[in-house]
Amino acid sequence: MKAFKGNIVYTKVPQSFEIAEQSYILVDEKGRIECIAKELPDGFDPNNTEDFGNQMIIPGFTDLHLHPNQYPDNGLGYDLELMEWIEQYATPVTELYREEETARKILSKFVEELWRYGILHSVQFGALDYQTNDILFELMIQSGLYCYLGKNHTDYKKDKHDVETTQESMQTALALIQKWEGKSDRVHYIMTPSFAPGCTEEIMKWTGDMARRYHMPLQSHLDENVKEVSMVLKRFTDCRNYAEVYQKNKIFGNDIKTIMAHCIHTTEDEIQALRYSNVFVAHCPHSNCNLGSGIMPVRRYLDSGIRVGIGSDISAGHTLNMMDNMRAAIEMSKILYVEEGKAPLSVSEAFYLATKGGGEFFGGVGSFEPGYLFNALVVDDDALAPLQKHTAADRIERFIYSGDERQIKRRFIEGQEVPRPFFGHKGGRHEDF
Repeated sequence: MKAFKGNIVYTKVPQSFEIAEQSYILVDEKGRIECIAKELPDGFDPNNTEDFGNQMIIPGFTDLHLHPNQYPDNGLGYDLELMEWIEQYATPVTELYREEETARKILSKFVEELWRYGILHSVQFGALDYQTNDILFELMIQSGLYCYLGKNHTDYKKDKHDVETTQESMQTALALIQKWEGKSDRVHYIMTPSFAPGCTEEIMKWTGDMARRYHMPLQSHLDENVKEVSMVLKRFTDCRNYAEVYQKNKIFGNDIKTIMAHCIHTTEDEIQALRYSNVFVAHCPHSNCNLGSGIMPVRRYLDSGIRVGIGSDISAGHTLNMMDNMRAAIEMSKILYVEEGKAPLSVSEAFYLATKGGGEFFGGVGSFEPGYLFNALVVDDDALAPLQKHTAADRIERFIYSGDERQIKRRFIEGQEVPRPFFGHKGGRHEDF
């Protein structure tokens, strides 16, 4: 048994923070939380206690949707809308990964950035090719971080860029699953059809069948952009809406754990389909703003009982800073409040989405309730503080609005500290990139 002492802040429910100032989190030998207590139990060995003083202890962040291979495009092309941006930026960037050494440098830096920003759990939308995904699986396992990663399936595309065939797409995924699934308790495969405009019906049905057969989750995109939705309805004329394309091709259903990213332009029928199928929704506020896609009606989802987490959507979103992504989620919801009268996100709700909300996809992470894993961050916010005393509730709000990775001092997974990935190895340091 271990004990960690500090100012403990987390959320059981979206509506409020749970705060235990100068208290202990007791963690068992398997890294699971026993309880939070003001005092240590009688006879507890003080040598098994780590005291963080006035620092805050918070759950590790979950990024529910991001594209690692797009990482070099951060901050580029945001005068364009989605489909043009994919054509001019997201697709050409894949050329950088043809050389293995370059691919390793880029992806090592990306993984280290996850660690720096306290993203202990991520759901990653992989590249098309085998090599890029193969390297990333290796690096993620080495890092000690949690993730789901899947090969992107895009076998229907009519433009100047090369595209995989349906059989190539299937074979690449099968090779990656055979090599990597089951190799780690923390890194797992997720079936990843790109989005309806990029997929044949054959590949959509196949990814759904694979998810069911091998009990794997699935991720894709839904209703991100007005032009994209129009493309879907023109191509799939037998479907009333975008979600129905996925229903028809069997990648929605209670028997698959599924994430749909964006979900901006959903109809009421689609919202009910998401709720009925227990789909997770990944809210990507920076991406939606950068590419002019719109504002996701997050309040409608929460009120409907749909599970929501936050995604950076690198690199349509421009930062892995989860505090920045939380701020953006709050700000976008306030714009909808002005326009539609829907209640904006509170600070505790945004924090919940970035921790327990997205963490529920992994199960047992993102909170400090008994039985949850102690996957946690230690935050020293002294540099943000004026010369006055604030409550822990004030401090977490200020950290969300003013903080960044510099305040994250320690990272723990399953009760053990996670060191900086690849530090001291060529290709992993910032100066080597």
